[in-house]
Amino acid sequence: MARWLGSAGPGASGSWSNVNRRSSCSWSGRFLTVSGARAGKATFLFGDLDDLLDQGYTRIPGCGPIGLALATPRFVSAAQADGSGQSTHAWLVPPVLGGLQVRLQAFQLGDCALSNVVRAAF
Repeated sequence: MARWLGSAGPGASGSWSNVNRRSSCSWSGRFLTVSGARAGKATFLFGDLDDLLDQGYTRIPGCGPIGLALATPRFVSAAQADGSGQSTHAWLVPPVLGGLQVRLQAFQLGDCALSNVVRAAF
């Protein structure tokens, strides 16, 4: 079963104001939808800075040779897939990532299913 990521985009309000802010930092809300996931199972979203060469690879323990196409994956979000196999991930982007491009990829345990990689700039 294929997993597909849509484009990362701003949240409905553009930013989330109910977050503790330090030194007048502005955290921006983002969301991304995964489709084609196994219904009722958790889907995990990982991210990494874009290396522009697509050379990243991190093997997933217990999944044989299957791995994330990210050199240094960082956990971004977890969401449960609904009955139609969609999960929506929402997260806050710290100001330090402003202007940088990242790569995002989703993973589902059990069947070791990976999504395509999506690039996003913040």
